Amino acid sequence: MKKKLLSVITMTMISLFFVNLLVAQPRSRRLRRYRPKAKQTAALGIRLGNDFKNEQLLAGGHFWLPIGILWKFVPGADYYFTKNDSSRWQFNGDFLFKPMPNGMFYFGGGVAAQYLNAADINEPLDFGGNLIVGLDFGSIRGPAMSPYFQARWTFINKERYFSVLGGVNLILK
Repeated sequence: MKKKLLSVITMTMISLFFVNLLVAQPRSRRLRRYRPKAKQTAALGIRLGNDFKNEQLLAGGHFWLPIGILWKFVPGADYYFTKNDSSRWQFNGDFLFKPMPNGMFYFGGGVAAQYLNAADINEPLDFGGNLIVGLDFGSIRGPAMSPYFQARWTFINKERYFSVLGGVNLILK
């Protein structure tokens, strides 16, 4: 079941990526107005959030790497502040789709790997998937910073985690 879900998510993201490549070179005037005004650049981001299922705070970082006009590849990692002696990390590889390049709304998904270090765990690394919905507020303080807010659902080993994250992307030039 888990492999089937990951296969469906992966094939959907690959299909949408190729649709984006077709849209990236619009021929009609109607489609040209959706081109971004600024050049798409990479960003380094930091984030803070809360996992509501386990009531754990998290801190992490990521890269926003543009792929065409409408897509971003976002690899990242999060550390969860646990209440016991165990440690929990989550590594993500997400694809985000922003329907309007100059707009605020984006959504996407990807793969997640969770590392849980506890005394009663035999296999500390588990794999699953993410679903993400978010708002990107653009460059509020000059061209170098862009705050964002997102909700993330993570599905690992028949467990569902819901996290709310907020942070800032530092634009790399």
